[in-house]
Amino acid sequence: MREKIIKKAQYLFISFGFKSVTMDDIANDLTISKKTIYNFFQNKTELVDATANNLHDQLVIGMSQIRKNSNDPINEFFEVKDLVMEHLHDQRNHSIYQLEKFYPDIYSNVKRKHLDFMIKSFGEVLSNGIEFGLFRENIDVDFISRVYFNSISGLMNPEIYPSKIYTLDSCLESYREYFLRSIVTAKGLKKLDSILKND
Repeated sequence: MREKIIKKAQYLFISFGFKSVTMDDIANDLTISKKTIYNFFQNKTELVDATANNLHDQLVIGMSQIRKNSNDPINEFFEVKDLVMEHLHDQRNHSIYQLEKFYPDIYSNVKRKHLDFMIKSFGEVLSNGIEFGLFRENIDVDFISRVYFNSISGLMNPEIYPSKIYTLDSCLESYREYFLRSIVTAKGLKKLDSILKND
């Protein structure tokens, strides 16, 4: 039941916002009593912490699988974007921003874990891209990995990208292309243009 509660809560939090969704909403959606939820989680903050960490774990597992199965560093950026959209949906309610604003300690903890993983994972992608001649040899892998992570996080800030104008999907697509064009070689650009043409 605990896993079932986390799964439902995660869906509702991501779909409607960590602040907006109440324990009553989760109980009603599961057709259980609120007391049942409190048998597993002392309060909403504890449930938010469990769902935020569960989301992180799902993204890590998904990205690790992409890394394991991929032999194309450029295409990995497209697969990762699809994975992010699968888990975060459209983000018109800016649920991640709500997490940061109303549960800052939980957000900071998860962000720190995700940053460590992303630097390692994207570092490997960038290094492979350099080895395959797709990315420029003179890029600073660690620095570029941090730039990419920070930029993706920034795309979820509604003060910078208001939902009435931007969707997370369109932002991720645009940034991915701009980012890749800044680091690819001539060979990599040819590969990128081919993927974009067929995307």
